[in-house]
Amino acid sequence: MRPFLIWLIVAIAGFAGVGGYWHTHLTEEPRRVLVVVDASYPMDDDWGRVGGWLRNLSQQRYASFALFTDKGKVHGWRGQLDLGATRPYAPRALDRVLQLSGTTDFESASRRILITNAPAKDLAAWSGWDIIRP
Repeated sequence: MRPFLIWLIVAIAGFAGVGGYWHTHLTEEPRRVLVVVDASYPMDDDWGRVGGWLRNLSQQRYASFALFTDKGKVHGWRGQLDLGATRPYAPRALDRVLQLSGTTDFESASRRILITNAPAKDLAAWSGWDIIRP
């Protein structure tokens, strides 16, 4: 019985040590998630759902978020996604977002997400992105 208790104590201590290490590491260096929201006139009908998608994405643990629209940057890296007063306006300009792909925010992201209702033919250049569609 005594060897089992020693093994149990060592196993619990080992799991606790590894778990504590990863918690500390991921808290100090969270995953970076870049989110781009299509804020064009065609998104007006689906705009009510965008806030819910952003809230769901913000619930990820150990993540920081940068938010862009097809019109420009909304905010840099933070713990929560916040559209603020952004509303859909102007024609769709997703190509402008792809031109930013060499910037620091885009290069440091470990995951890239696009929220849009654009037709599939307009999204051919968005390979490697997770696309959320209404």
